[in-house]
Amino acid sequence: MITGLFGLGLRSLPALTVASLVVILSGCNTLSGVPSIVRAEVQPATVKPGDSIRIEVEVKDKHAIVSRMQGEVKEDPQRLFALRDDGEGQDTKAKDGIWTLSGVIPEKAPVGTFHLVFTAYSGKKIPVPVRRDGHATPLSAEAVVTVQAAQP
Repeated sequence: MITGLFGLGLRSLPALTVASLVVILSGCNTLSGVPSIVRAEVQPATVKPGDSIRIEVEVKDKHAIVSRMQGEVKEDPQRLFALRDDGEGQDTKAKDGIWTLSGVIPEKAPVGTFHLVFTAYSGKKIPVPVRRDGHATPLSAEAVVTVQAAQP
């Protein structure tokens, strides 16, 4: 189980002095090489116990920085799950940038709307940092799934 999901765990990296300009290096600095999440979706978005479900998170990752994709149920952070991009199980093709998880909604699944947060991790087992609004933040995306009561 991962604790401190949003703790970036960034190491202090050296500063480069270039013509009196100090640039602090952190995370991925090549604009074209910064990984991004293109889409995150749950199909179908509304399910009942016993229904099949498929989750896909598509990542654009030119330099293969992302080595793991983890999902978390925002309403219950103890519920963590791993998505795959290794061509095994329900993942169609290895290393295609589409991280997947398929399964069946359990019969005793709680009813409600749930927000699934997907976070990309590097080979160093830390969240991949990206810049958003001038701040380093984990590369993540969210999708919503609604679980309805089973029909009697």
